[in-house]
Amino acid sequence: MASHNNRTLISDPQYQGKYVAFASCNDNTVVGSGKSRKEARKQAIRQGLDDPFVLYVPTSHRVHCIHAHC
Repeated sequence: MASHNNRTLISDPQYQGKYVAFASCNDNTVVGSGKSRKEARKQAIRQGLDDPFVLYVPTSHRVHCIHAHC
């Protein structure tokens, strides 16, 4: 049986409706954000990350993961 790791990556309302970049899916420290995935990713890369974990924080209760390694 598969186990699920349910946890909140981000709860700050300032990121609603934006893309947010993290160092990894195991670290919820925001390293970039913006109105586009490209903008959030670019901010993270400027901080030295090669492959940031990026997700979209919707205004509803749905989250879309955009990284295949988690």
